[in-house]
Amino acid sequence: MMNSKPIPPKRARVTWRLANSERPAAAATLPAQEGVIGPFRAGDQPVLLCASDDAFPPPSVVWFEGDKILDESYEVAESPGNEGQRGAETFLTVSNELTLPQLTREDLARRLTCNASNNNQTQPATKTVVLSMILGIVAVRVETVASGGDGGSLSGGGGALVAGQGAEVACSVWGSRPPPTVVWWMGAQKLTSTSKKARTNIKSYKCK
Repeated sequence: MMNSKPIPPKRARVTWRLANSERPAAAATLPAQEGVIGPFRAGDQPVLLCASDDAFPPPSVVWFEGDKILDESYEVAESPGNEGQRGAETFLTVSNELTLPQLTREDLARRLTCNASNNNQTQPATKTVVLSMILGIVAVRVETVASGGDGGSLSGGGGALVAGQGAEVACSVWGSRPPPTVVWWMGAQKLTSTSKKARTNIKSYKCK
């Protein structure tokens, strides 16, 4: 006789793929490593698949963002040979596929949680994933830190330098992830930040 006592899910597994990219990862289903998925780029459209296969009766599998339900539509499929621990129940695989809209930089570090539960007496099995992204540079600014003239932004026309006097300048970069490598050039010559020329002839330099 079948035991009617529920067996709660112990795990929820998350894998992902790309829905709209020609990058090689689009053809593969990759596991979520340590809760982080990606890295993605702006415009990517991830497809997240959450599955549970160790509970009886089959659990509901739902995607959340915080307390907000994102997707509660799931499918139940037979898993031949996947018998329950008691040998009477058959564990079925329940999966929920969540397709995200095309990503923007605002999706960086977004946290999504999959919840698998088949009763209200035990804690559900959950898996939270965090979106990792590669982001391009938004802006670059070169400004004088200390000089014989008035400090200020060189790109804005201020920050005048004084002939014959040294100057310290800073190249600031915003918006990129991972952090960029910033290099100073004078014409075709690559300079280091400690170069004497880099401190005195700065107005002919380029920051790349």
